[in-house]
Amino acid sequence: MPHTESKTEYKIARVTPAGSISVFAMPGEASDLTTGPDGALWSAANQIDRITTDGSVSEFRGLTTSPMAIASGPDGALWFTELAPKIGRIDPTTHAVTEFPFLVGGPGTAQTAITAGPDGGLWIIKGALPTGQIRRFDPVTHELTNVPLPDGLAEGYAPPAITVGPDGALWFPGVSSAGGGPAKPVIVRLDPRTYASTLFDVPTDERLDGIATGPDGNIWFAEQDHNRIGQLVLGTQLTATASARAVPPGVAFSGLTASFTATFADVTPNLAPGLFTAAIDWGDGSPASVGTIVADGRGGFQVLGSHTYTQTNTFPVTTTIRGAGGLSTTAVGTIAVSPASTPSLPNGGTPAGPNSGPMGGG
Repeated sequence: MPHTESKTEYKIARVTPAGSISVFAMPGEASDLTTGPDGALWSAANQIDRITTDGSVSEFRGLTTSPMAIASGPDGALWFTELAPKIGRIDPTTHAVTEFPFLVGGPGTAQTAITAGPDGGLWIIKGALPTGQIRRFDPVTHELTNVPLPDGLAEGYAPPAITVGPDGALWFPGVSSAGGGPAKPVIVRLDPRTYASTLFDVPTDERLDGIATGPDGNIWFAEQDHNRIGQLVLGTQLTATASARAVPPGVAFSGLTASFTATFADVTPNLAPGLFTAAIDWGDGSPASVGTIVADGRGGFQVLGSHTYTQTNTFPVTTTIRGAGGLSTTAVGTIAVSPASTPSLPNGGTPAGPNSGPMGGG
């Protein structure tokens, strides 16, 4: 259920999918919202607030500095950033709070955004200007890793939000200074394993604010002053084709092992085969098998597999490819398993031949 914030009147709004809006008063500013593991909403502003879906609010004060952003962590707790260079953890059941000061940084190193990454770490925006950073905090070892912002982003701007996309990457808004022209809004994709980044232009002159992954598998963002939201479509990320050759007749058939190749590509560059999975349905009623995914040397991938057929027919072979974030596509090919062709020889003899023959994918 989506919720929106109202910073000036200290209220939050609940919007149903049908468009019905309910407004609830808040005791203070609600600058960030997240859904907690307990089913309630949690907000970070000058204090931590817990809000039930009927509008009841519980306040948690007494922190040394103002909380700024909050997210559910991989350990079932709520994690929040603070104005000072540290983050905090609050247990949603006992409400016990633990704070972790960072030994790097100084004045102006406010942590302005936080999200739980796909790698089990907490990813944080450090809002110190002009050299803002992305930080990864390990909630188990408490190790902190600083990741510089990608090249091409304008100085003097710290990303105000960060989210995990359906592809398992980190996404956040930014401002690009590439090309020496006027700074323009962009959305940045950051690989949490390699730190490789890609900048996507946004057709607006307004800086971006919030960002989130929608239930449609796309990235949604808000503009600061134009009273608009936007969408970065990722739903067509995967494409695939498949091919296979027919089995030639000419051998006595008692079973045939056939190979199959599907190819696919991803619009995001520099991805590893391990980010994808593939299942091959051989079309003969047998269980699907796991396909082997390898790079094709041209920026795409191949799915390889083999299967032994025990009957003759033409079979539809369907390969389903899934990305790290659950996006999927299918490729369909055919394999024709031909019946035996037994030509006659002089004097009534029959030719000798193997019981099975190879099949090449291509």
